[in-house]
Amino acid sequence: MADLRLNDASSKMAKEVGFILAIPLLEPERNYTLPQPVAAVIYIDSDAPDFFIDDKSLRILISIAQRFLDSLTRSSFADDLGRVRNFRLSAIGSRRTAVKALMGKAARSLELVDVAPPATASAFQLNFDYSDFVPTQIRPI
Repeated sequence: MADLRLNDASSKMAKEVGFILAIPLLEPERNYTLPQPVAAVIYIDSDAPDFFIDDKSLRILISIAQRFLDSLTRSSFADDLGRVRNFRLSAIGSRRTAVKALMGKAARSLELVDVAPPATASAFQLNFDYSDFVPTQIRPI
């Protein structure tokens, strides 16, 4: 964790942890919320001896995450939640970000899987907020 500087963006991990999985929830590469096209990350860790998530189980987890994203981004979702809205906090970027190859200790410590991560069809940011202010319509009497 320290060598790869993974603690910079996360809490300190217990020394007993022997397995870690990070599943990014992505936005499109050319229409994403700045600064990077990552809306969220699902972290899974375990201190159980020899714990591992195989590709079949990983595909199931990704399918669940994809359904979650699909439900959050469908057009009728805001109407279903009443006063809860998803507010954007950052601007939208359109420059494609270069993918960096794993090098050094990262290449020896991490395994990349050949499974596409869950993604949204358009820019999306998880920032749900509740408001007592409700839009009103004046109706003719």
